[in-house]
Amino acid sequence: MTNPISIKGVQTSEAGLQAWAVRLTANASADWLAVIPVWTSFASVTSNTVTHIIVLPPPVLGNVLYIKEVWTTGFEIKPNAYTNYINGTVCTPAKTLAMAGNTGVAVFVCVVGGSAGKWLQYRLDDDGTLDSGGTPD
Repeated sequence: MTNPISIKGVQTSEAGLQAWAVRLTANASADWLAVIPVWTSFASVTSNTVTHIIVLPPPVLGNVLYIKEVWTTGFEIKPNAYTNYINGTVCTPAKTLAMAGNTGVAVFVCVVGGSAGKWLQYRLDDDGTLDSGGTPD
């Protein structure tokens, strides 16, 4: 894996520019191995069971993250810290956001940066519609 490049000032590209895309396999809650890297903008996730998880990167104001389930099993999503919020709900150790199978792409947008980071989540359905996000429970 390469390290991200930091560029100060204006950046242009004649051929286009794509941010980092990764593939992850959701793991059992105790593993914490499926952590989405901080520079990722698209994650393809596979999971053997609906109870396995992936971990969001730290929220940075303005970041947008797309998560697509590759299989139809579903999985759970947790933030990197239990002080972070998803859709207005603080994510304590007992709370995760379920990503059901065949639900399209989950979109996470960081709306507040810092230690009280807040993710806003909604879904782009496979049928092309925009759906509201879920509530961690």
